[in-house]
Parts: sequence; structure tokens; C-alpha cells
Amino acid sequence: MTTRDTATSVLDDLDGELVRMADTGAPELSRLAAFANVADALQFMIVPVDRPWFFGALQMLVERHHLPVKRLDAAAAH
Repeated sequence: MTTRDTATSVLDDLDGELVRMADTGAPELSRLAAFANVADALQFMIVPVDRPWFFGALQMLVERHHLPVKRLDAAAAH
């Protein structure tokens, strides 16, 4: 399993968790914290060639779950 495969699996789990949190009425701040914790942990295992993919995947989650994230900074992952 590649790091991208691992990240994909973790992001899929996060997607499901964000759905469950929304369904149970979790506060927006709790959902944002779950997203931020996973994104922060994963960014350090993503190889430079996969960073555009990774930040694209994060952006899709932000949009799908209406998270209050204005900007994802790919430069922060260096």
C-alpha cells in the first residue's frame, strides 16, 4: 500500500465521520476540528508529487461538508 493509498483510506474514513457528525448534530467547530486533525497529521506523510492531489482531496471534503475553511495552503506542507 502506498502513502497515497493510505491517505485515501484515511480521507474516506474522515468523510464518513463528518457525515456521522453532521447527522448527530455535532457543532461545526467539532467537525472542523476532526477535519483539521486528520489533515494536519496526513500532510507530513504526503510526498511532494502527491501534494496537489492531497490538497484537492481536502478541498473536496471542505466543499462537500460545508466546512468554514477559506484557504488550504499547499506551501504549509513542505
